[in-house]
Amino acid sequence: MTSLGLKTAIIVLAIVSTSLFSCKSNKHATSEIPGHQDDAIYGLVVSFYSSGGGIDRQMKADFIAFLEAEFKDVARESTSWGREGEIDYCFPLKEMSSSDKKAFIEASKALLSTSDRVHIHENALCKHKR
Repeated sequence: MTSLGLKTAIIVLAIVSTSLFSCKSNKHATSEIPGHQDDAIYGLVVSFYSSGGGIDRQMKADFIAFLEAEFKDVARESTSWGREGEIDYCFPLKEMSSSDKKAFIEASKALLSTSDRVHIHENALCKHKR
C-alpha cells in the first residue's frame, strides 16, 4: 500500500469510528412517555378532529349523551383547539377499577369507532391541553 493510500485508509477509519461512537445512544426503553410525569398521562384521550370540513358534530353529541347517561361521574377535561370545533376529551381514569376502566374504554370505542373524524388513544398525553 502506498503512503497516500495508507493515509486515506487511516482518515476513513478515524471518521467511521468517530461516527460510530458519537451515535451511541444512552436511552433506555420504558413503558412511560419520556419527559412527562405519570399524572400527565390520561387513561383515555378522545379527539374530535377535522380534515377541512368540521368535526363529526353528531358523534360528539352522541358521545356527550353517552357520557351523561352511563358515565356521568367519570372525571374528564376538555380542550378546544381548532377553528372547526376540534376538541379533546381527556379522561384520567385513575379513580376507576381495572374492570370499570376496561368497560368504559370498550364502550367508548364501540360508540366512536363508526366516525372517521375521531381519534381514540389509551394511556396518552392530552396533546392540546393548555
